[in-house]
Amino acid sequence: MCDSDVQRTNRHAGLAPFRGFIQERAAQIATGRTLAPAILFIGCRSADTDELYREEFEKWEKMGAVEVRRAYSRKPEESKGCKYVQDRLWAERKDVVELWERGGKCFVCGSRDVGEAVKQASLKIMMERAAELGKDVSEEKAQEWFDRIRNDRYATDVFA
Repeated sequence: MCDSDVQRTNRHAGLAPFRGFIQERAAQIATGRTLAPAILFIGCRSADTDELYREEFEKWEKMGAVEVRRAYSRKPEESKGCKYVQDRLWAERKDVVELWERGGKCFVCGSRDVGEAVKQASLKIMMERAAELGKDVSEEKAQEWFDRIRNDRYATDVFA
């Protein structure tokens, strides 16, 4: 979710914390509080067989608590051609950059491979944005940037 919280479930691993975050956001909105936008990236095999809590997420989207962006590895045609979360993150990078530049944070939960893939997509997005701003950023400089923001604006909960 990009409020930033970015997330890809690996057979649903890691979705529960994000569900809790969004429940809290929905409760705050219900009391009249205005919140910054949030995007949740969810990855699973297909909407037909794999997607947990869809009705809840749809309700929370209508409330304005979150925008959900999905990636279906077995049916990418149903997720804007994106097979994995890192693909959807890249496809939606304009929205991600906008939130990031407003002070957003990024949370990643899933397997170690998911964590690394999201990190690489994030570095690619950062390097592209730097180039748009006329800055020449090497991979080494991008890694230094990432190391500075890790655990402050970019947190992970990954497992083997």
